[in-house]
Amino acid sequence: MPPGKKIFLGFVFLIFLIFAIVVLYLFFQTPNFFSDASFVSQTKSQPKTLITRETSNFEIKKLAVVPDLRQTAIPLPVADSNLAKKLKLSGNALLFTTNPNDTTGRTMLVDDEQKIHKNVMGLGGVRQKFEARVSGKMAEKSGISRVSGVFSSWMRTYNSRDLYLILSDPQTKREFAVRTLFQKGGCFAASDELGLTSLVVQNINTKATNGDLSELGVVSAWSESDLAKIIQPGDFLVAYPRLYPKSTRTTHNLLAVSDYENGVLCADSLILSRFGGKEEIEKEIGKKIPLSPNTPMFERVLKLYGKNSK
Repeated sequence: MPPGKKIFLGFVFLIFLIFAIVVLYLFFQTPNFFSDASFVSQTKSQPKTLITRETSNFEIKKLAVVPDLRQTAIPLPVADSNLAKKLKLSGNALLFTTNPNDTTGRTMLVDDEQKIHKNVMGLGGVRQKFEARVSGKMAEKSGISRVSGVFSSWMRTYNSRDLYLILSDPQTKREFAVRTLFQKGGCFAASDELGLTSLVVQNINTKATNGDLSELGVVSAWSESDLAKIIQPGDFLVAYPRLYPKSTRTTHNLLAVSDYENGVLCADSLILSRFGGKEEIEKEIGKKIPLSPNTPMFERVLKLYGKNSK
C-alpha cells in the first residue's frame, strides 16, 4: 500500500475514533441526547409539567441504588400544641418531619408510640430475605420490600409516560429513585391498567399499626395539577416495589421488579401520609374522590401494611 494511502486511512480512522468518543460522552452526560427524536410522540401524553429535573442515564443508574434503611426510633419533641394534641389522640409518636409546623401530616413519619422499637421504620430500603434458585440450587437472597423517603422531584423516562420519583434522606443527603408506572409495559407484569402504580393515603389520626388506608386510584387517572398538589417536595412517601413470584410453586418467594433500562425499582403503590387520610386529600384538590373497587396492588399493600381500608 502506498505511504500516502496509509496516511489517508490513518487520518480517517482518527476522525472516526474522535467522533465515537464524543458520541459516547454525550450519551452518558446529556439527558436528552438520542432521546428527543423518539420521545416526540410521547411528550403529549407524558405528565411533563411535573418534571422539574433532567438527568443523564449515568445518574439514573446511580439513583437506582437504594440505601439500606436508616432507622428512626427516637420520638421528636413537638413544639406546636395543636400538633402535639393530634399525635396524642392518635397514639402515634413523631419520628421524622421536614416541617415542624406541618399540620396536615404530609411531611411526617409516625409510628405507634408503644411499638416504636419493635417496628422497622425510617428512611431508605427495607431488605427482606427470600429463597431463589441459583445454578440449579436454592440459595437465600435479600431484596427490597419497602422504600421510604422525602420527595424531591420527578424525572422523565424516555419512550414512556412513566416518571422516576426521586426520594431522599435529608440527613445523609442520599437520593434514590423508584419508577412510577403511568402506562403498561414499562416493567414486568404491568400488562393492564391494574398493573399501574396505585396511590394510597394513610390516615395518621389513628395508630400507624392499625393500617388505616384509603386507595386513591392509579396515578394515570390523576391530572397533573392535582398530582402536584398532593405530592410536593418535602413530603414523606413510602413506595412498595412491584413483586412477582420467582417460583410458580410458592407464593412467598417474591422478587422486586426493576425497569429494563436502568435497574430502578418499579412502584406497585405509593403511600401518602395525612391527618384525616382521604378527607385531607380531598380538601387539597377541592373535590371528592370517587369510590373504586380495591385493585390487586392495594390488596397486597393491605397485607403488608395493615388490615383496614376505606
